[in-house]
Amino acid sequence: MVVLYQREVCPGSTEVRNWLGRHNMTYEVRSVAKLTSQRKEAISAAGTGVVPILQDGEHIICETANIISYLEENYGSSDYGDPGYGLTLNLGAKVFDSVRQDVIDAFKEQGFGLQTEMNLTETFKQKLDVEFQAYAILGFCHPQVAHQALQHEPGIGLLLPCNVVITQDSNKDIIVSAIDPMKLFSVIGRDDIKPMAKQIKDQIGAALDSL
Repeated sequence: MVVLYQREVCPGSTEVRNWLGRHNMTYEVRSVAKLTSQRKEAISAAGTGVVPILQDGEHIICETANIISYLEENYGSSDYGDPGYGLTLNLGAKVFDSVRQDVIDAFKEQGFGLQTEMNLTETFKQKLDVEFQAYAILGFCHPQVAHQALQHEPGIGLLLPCNVVITQDSNKDIIVSAIDPMKLFSVIGRDDIKPMAKQIKDQIGAALDSL
């Protein structure tokens, strides 16, 4: 996980935080103020207490422009893209099977159960004799909210379960991308469904944040 030494009121720190947020990157914030242990830690790591400073493993990058360039080069490009109908996370170099279990555990903590699973890599190989990158679709259901939604709209089962993609892009980074329930259920056009969709989106967001 990358570490950002920063100050909330620093324009450069804000620019870096915004970049990390747009790319759904998980990172640790260490706020640097005068005479704090974080400032001493930053100086020890980078030789300076001038923020922002980014630490990525053994790499220490100072100055906003250098940090943004480093992030663009190492984390900015993914051929998976950033679908507007999904909540997408780039986890970097991870083990696919470990991430799969982490996703299941994270969603379980939020009240979801795994209902379906499709391994497209195996399917394409068996049915088409085509090699394809690691790509799995996990279908999750939150029984309590699903029951409430079906009371309002019996046909909403056509939009269930909530799918989560786990795949690997050309950079060998593991991507986790979940459907955005607000976008998914918008096709129904009912205001009374929106609070449930918002609840599910918040819980999916919490699950992703824990990865």
